[in-house]
Amino acid sequence: MSLNFPASPTINQVYRQDGAVYQWSGVKWRRLNVFQSNSVTEYTDLVEQTANTVSIEPDKYNYFKINIDTDCTITLANANPFSNFVVELNLNGAAYTVEWDGNVQWAGGSSPSIDYGYITTVLIDFTTYDGINWIGSPLSLDSRSS
Repeated sequence: MSLNFPASPTINQVYRQDGAVYQWSGVKWRRLNVFQSNSVTEYTDLVEQTANTVSIEPDKYNYFKINIDTDCTITLANANPFSNFVVELNLNGAAYTVEWDGNVQWAGGSSPSIDYGYITTVLIDFTTYDGINWIGSPLSLDSRSS
């Protein structure tokens, strides 16, 4: 299948082809997952890892899927006050380390240890009261030892 993206897209422009949805970030096209029910359309950002940094834009979506394939730092952009979103980290089996922005405070006092060394998925909920500082709470952590 050949994708025929528009030649001169505008930022946040959406393009649909063969049932898939893509959005122009200003730098690249990102594929979005779209879930529809009778009254709700939810867009999920499939965040692409660039070098060792992953940037999340919480005002655009409420669910982010990140495939971790190297040690990385995840940064959270500022958002509207009282925002909330979930990050799904898919770990591919190697013992990678994930570090977070300094503007995240963690329920329990420290960031979750997720350098398991085996294939697993971790869900983490983030909430902000001011749009700048975030509270991170693991929703699911695989408890097996690596």
